[in-house]
Amino acid sequence: MTMTSASTTAPSSPGIDALQARLLPLIDAHASIDRPAASLGADDDLYTLGMSSHDSIQLMMALEADFSIEFPNALLTKASFQSIAAILRTLERAGAVAA
Repeated sequence: MTMTSASTTAPSSPGIDALQARLLPLIDAHASIDRPAASLGADDDLYTLGMSSHDSIQLMMALEADFSIEFPNALLTKASFQSIAAILRTLERAGAVAA
């Protein structure tokens, strides 16, 4: 599944699609945004849509638990969790694999 927004299309591959399939329910559970993650564009800003810094920490912890990873300090930035595309890149950089 390729996610699109008004200006961007995120690359799609089987690995990315599987990561995204696991990511979207976690965004729904922890980001406190007012619409389903599946309806968002890849680059839609989750903070603009209502995710707080507390929500992003809860999401980060859920991602670490779900993917059995620990994000290195260099990836613990607001930008790393700002959008679906950013989170997918962050997961890949942290070594997350699709199960």
